[in-house]
Amino acid sequence: MNKEDEIIRKRYPHAPPDRSAHDTEEDYRNALMRFYESQAELTTWIFETLPYPVVSTLHDGTIAFANVHAQQLLGLTCDELTRHKALEFLYDADGHPIGESMGHRIAAREMIRQEAVYVQRPDGRRELRILTVTPIRVPGLQTIVRAVGIFQDPTICERELESLRVLNEQLTSAFDGLKEDVERYKLMAYTDHMTGVMNKPAFSRDARQRIAEQRRRRGSVGFLFLDPDDFKQLNDTYGHDHGDELIQQLASRGRILAEKHGGILGRFGGDEFYALFTDLAATSFEKIVDEFAKAMPFDSEAANIRTGVWHRFHIDVSFGGSFRSAGVIPDLRILLKEADKAMLECKDRKGVDRDKPYLIYFDSPIHSGKSLQP
Repeated sequence: MNKEDEIIRKRYPHAPPDRSAHDTEEDYRNALMRFYESQAELTTWIFETLPYPVVSTLHDGTIAFANVHAQQLLGLTCDELTRHKALEFLYDADGHPIGESMGHRIAAREMIRQEAVYVQRPDGRRELRILTVTPIRVPGLQTIVRAVGIFQDPTICERELESLRVLNEQLTSAFDGLKEDVERYKLMAYTDHMTGVMNKPAFSRDARQRIAEQRRRRGSVGFLFLDPDDFKQLNDTYGHDHGDELIQQLASRGRILAEKHGGILGRFGGDEFYALFTDLAATSFEKIVDEFAKAMPFDSEAANIRTGVWHRFHIDVSFGGSFRSAGVIPDLRILLKEADKAMLECKDRKGVDRDKPYLIYFDSPIHSGKSLQP
């Protein structure tokens, strides 16, 4: 430590004096007083360097110190202010004094954070300020100063608020962009990338929620399994690229019909599609399936990948359905199994005794679990 630092250290000690280092009580008290005086001098310097009005008060609320900005705001010199209590100058927007209520809050050691007050000078002029009051608390030590108050110019606060507003807008914009990314990723995660309809996880989740709701309401569920006929043969004959186009056309037609009747459509992989409809009568479900049977088949043309010869051909689709009502609704796995069985039976009947490209299993309390086929 150089000589200058040693002088400063002695003049402005970092801690109160140690009683054991002094021979007499008088020496100790003098050293303690010098410590308090040095701290008060340092505090004064700090307050004077601040760019806004600052006052400190004693325990009875009397002003102990006011920096030059506070003197200009309150219209009195520092010596004159020491004969006043800081709370005498505080009023609300209607001209009512609010010093007493604030005094109670400070006495309860409550910190007052940026509250709008009107400061009234002796000449009657008032100025709006943003007041922050910090009670002084030092564990184990009784302080002379009770609180420190800072009076900020509201225009400065407004600029700060404007900066915060701009920052908030930027954060909001960034958050909105993040939400869009999340929604896009969710869409990618739950959408079949080739057809744009629900993939298996998304369909299963949504279907289970709808089934549970119909159970609670003692409603009904119609489950439909769609499978194009002889698709593997078409895929092998005309190539996978054209097979993908056929799948996309089937998905597009199926989604339009499903959404028309408030249902959902999902691709479970390959050429298999499932659809679910809720809260409808058995006759309504059969009409929907009949509408699918008429709208889904279509004609297409492609070149044979081996011969290069173009052919025009027809895409047929077989449908299997399962309808449950009156709250007697099994889980999705059972519905899928029933619809799959109905679809396979429908395919077996093709060209033999099948008058319609669909087969539906109906189950109602009347039939008590028996399967009725149209």
